[in-house]
This record gives sequence, C-alpha cells and structure tokens, in this order.
Amino acid sequence: MCSRCQRPPWQRAYRVCSSRQPADSDAALIAAPAPPTGLRARIEDVVVDERARGQGVGTALTVAALDLAGRRGARSVDLTSRASRVAANRLYRQLGFRLRDSNVDRYQPQRTGPAPRS
Repeated sequence: MCSRCQRPPWQRAYRVCSSRQPADSDAALIAAPAPPTGLRARIEDVVVDERARGQGVGTALTVAALDLAGRRGARSVDLTSRASRVAANRLYRQLGFRLRDSNVDRYQPQRTGPAPRS
C-alpha cells in the first residue's frame, strides 16, 4: 500500500475542484498487476458534483484515467454504469466505450464481528 494515499501503488484517484464553486468530483482508475494476458484497467466511480455537471468535468476525469491506462500499457479499460445514468452513458459512448455482452455479478459474504479497517 502507498502510505501517502492509502491505496495500492497501482491505483490512482483523481479529484477536480472548481475555482468557481466548491464542487468535488472524483474518478478512480484501478489497474492491477498484469496477468499473463496483459494489463487490464478499470474505472470506478466517476462522480461529478451536481453543481459541476455539464462543464466537462466528467470528460476530463475519464480522459485522464484513460490516458494513464494507455501510458501504463493497459490492453483494455472497463467501467460499469447504471443504465439510468443517461448522460454519463452517452459520454462513455462518445469517448469510445462499447457495451459488452457480459453479466456483472456480486457476492457479499455475511460478516461476523466488526468490519475490517481499511
């Protein structure tokens, strides 16, 4: 883990703050160590403050993450987005993302005792 930011050294987070308004917007790029098939990256949680939407912040965050993935040699970059996020999904299509024929499944184990600290 990177002690400075409490993230593994292969994970990057971006934050954009507007000088006009106190709006926080974030995106995280996760690029785990490369498996034998090559480095794969994933963009998690592109979040743009409601006050900053429509100003290109989501585009800037996503493009910065894509640029980093490209510089690191990622073969692909995945992201997930709810179908109800129409504007975000339109942006992702404009940036070159295409829908995959895939399921996204989640398993949540039952916890006993206090949650682990991160």
